[in-house]
Amino acid sequence: MVFASVALIALAAISAEGNSSGVVRFGAVNDSSCTLRLSLDGSRLWPAPAAIRLVGLEGSEPFDAALTARETAALHRIIIPPGRYRLEIRALHHRGAAREIVAPPGGQVLLGEIQLTRLAVVRGAVRFRGKAVADAAIDVAGKTLGTTRRDGTFEIELPETGASLISVAKRPFGTKSVPLPRFASDLTLPAIEMARAASLQVRRGWRSGSCRRRAATDGGGRHLRRRQATDRRRCVVQCVIRWSRSRLLHPRRFRF
Repeated sequence: MVFASVALIALAAISAEGNSSGVVRFGAVNDSSCTLRLSLDGSRLWPAPAAIRLVGLEGSEPFDAALTARETAALHRIIIPPGRYRLEIRALHHRGAAREIVAPPGGQVLLGEIQLTRLAVVRGAVRFRGKAVADAAIDVAGKTLGTTRRDGTFEIELPETGASLISVAKRPFGTKSVPLPRFASDLTLPAIEMARAASLQVRRGWRSGSCRRRAATDGGGRHLRRRQATDRRRCVVQCVIRWSRSRLLHPRRFRF
């Protein structure tokens, strides 16, 4: 009984056989095997490498096959054991397709042509004061899908689930979010203008002891350091002036 279980698992784990003849075989081929007749077609990027997954709806182990672009173009038959399955096909740069099938023993199932549509492509350019911003990360839903080129342009493929916005980020600039149309196909965005990231400067007040915060929205690190040094000198000068005024107006407080 144990040997039979091990043999069944080994049979279910057999890799599919794909070749340039256009035939993919899942499992052991015998008289009860069923033949799926189909063809695949896609966009202008077709043919493309594809992955085929056959998931049993009756609890059997799934089968997987990886095809090259040449094998995908030639595919016209898939031989499978009888049963109820879900056939899933995914190809590079395309949306996936799925079909639920019932494979009768020794029979044939005509699936016809399965059309795979291309993923939506978003193009654009990132600028700062009219100059190109290179190596900026383009994120969708927290995942980086690409970076800008040397001329600031980018081109990314949106995931199958779609996206409501894209985010552009690079130091020392802030993060810029750009909304996308709800039903986005291929889209060219207007130039995305970046801005310097806001910095936070904290100074301790010399009168009440409270903190005064000021956000600087422009200027680099050198300008910020120069401004901090100026503020320190101004603080010392104002402290000396206040102490001198207090001594002149209230001389009795400063008797030793």
